[in-house]
Amino acid sequence: MALKNTLGLLALCAAPLLAQAQSCTSPNANGDYILGEAQGEASAMHWSTGLVWKRCSEGQAFSNGQCTGTALQKGWNAWADTERQLLPQSFAGQNSWGINASLSQNLLVSGAWRMAYLVESLGVAYNCSSAPFVNPTVFPDAPSSVVWSGSPVSWSQSGAWRASLSGTAGVYGTRSDSYHVRLVRAGQPFAGVPSPPAQTAAPNMLATFPAVTLAPSSGAGQAWGGARISGLGNPEFQLNGAGGWMTEAIVKSGDQITVRLTAPATVGSSYSATLTLRSGQTTGTSANGVNGGSESTVPQTTTASFTAKALPPAPGGARAIPTLGEWGVLLLSLLVGLMGRRKLRAKAAAVA
Repeated sequence: MALKNTLGLLALCAAPLLAQAQSCTSPNANGDYILGEAQGEASAMHWSTGLVWKRCSEGQAFSNGQCTGTALQKGWNAWADTERQLLPQSFAGQNSWGINASLSQNLLVSGAWRMAYLVESLGVAYNCSSAPFVNPTVFPDAPSSVVWSGSPVSWSQSGAWRASLSGTAGVYGTRSDSYHVRLVRAGQPFAGVPSPPAQTAAPNMLATFPAVTLAPSSGAGQAWGGARISGLGNPEFQLNGAGGWMTEAIVKSGDQITVRLTAPATVGSSYSATLTLRSGQTTGTSANGVNGGSESTVPQTTTASFTAKALPPAPGGARAIPTLGEWGVLLLSLLVGLMGRRKLRAKAAAVA
């Protein structure tokens, strides 16, 4: 009996370790995400889709690499409208699914946190080895159950689509059932970024380029996504003129990106780097929910090239301008005073 109890205790202790042994390969490996923050929330940008996800389910809080607390469970309409208004985009005939006809919003363009559509929810589950089917490093302590999506069921006005974290599939659900949600943001891509003129610098010296301001493709709302830089000259960028220099980050329209790279050691040679912005273009729910469950996000990419050319230093270099110290100024003042007094005496003698 003692041995049986001991084995049972060991099994309970090992269960969390086994859950964390879950592994995911591309498109959901660790390297497929950029970890950071979005509007103060611990977030992960999924490079293959261009979407930015909260790392914790609603109700949980992120701390020291973990999601603590209990994930909330609500009915579909409570999440979508009556309590949280997280429906991604209003659509004609939405009242047939219990959404107030007066609710008018487009969170795809505004870039606010929203429910993910079914296809988006399943996109973070592919190629993971066991339930819950999400990357445990990126999304720690995920509930092993289904999550609501923002997709209505096209053929049943009493239902909406859930994403199963135990089977990586869409599951029909009655809207009154209570389940978790994991929020996402993004839905419109970034506008193109022009490549700036080449910069020159002395060999092995840094060339820093003027800041580039990111803009949304629509000219309104906000775009969200990720930025990565690669190439020769150890390229890096800084966000909004503050903080450290990095090679990847979660970014949004309105952010300013300053790029720098080191010029080659050989005069006349050039190094080039590429800044890549990735975001997503999301197709929302059509009128009367006819595409409910098949809404999707297509990743959009824009790039800009940065070139640093090595030129020889200016001839002779810069020379320091000599300045007088405090004692030098005093001595100069005394000298001027003595010279003035001497002239006055000579003038008085001449008059006499």
